Amino acid sequence: MSSIILILLFLGLMGLIVTLWIRERKYLKKKTSETMRDEVWQEVVKEREEALEKRRHFRDILNKTKSRLK
Repeated sequence: MSSIILILLFLGLMGLIVTLWIRERKYLKKKTSETMRDEVWQEVVKEREEALEKRRHFRDILNKTKSRLK
């Protein structure tokens, strides 16, 4: 009787492990944008746009400085 309970417990734990493994694989296959909350993703996009704007501004200043030195 005790061995039957142990076997059932073992099979239940194996089923749990397999289920977790399948869920993890599905999660890892998703894109980053699909797994992030919308608020976090919007913040990432905003920071990227701000960085591009700073880069453009810096390049403009650099080009103006180069043209003055000529």
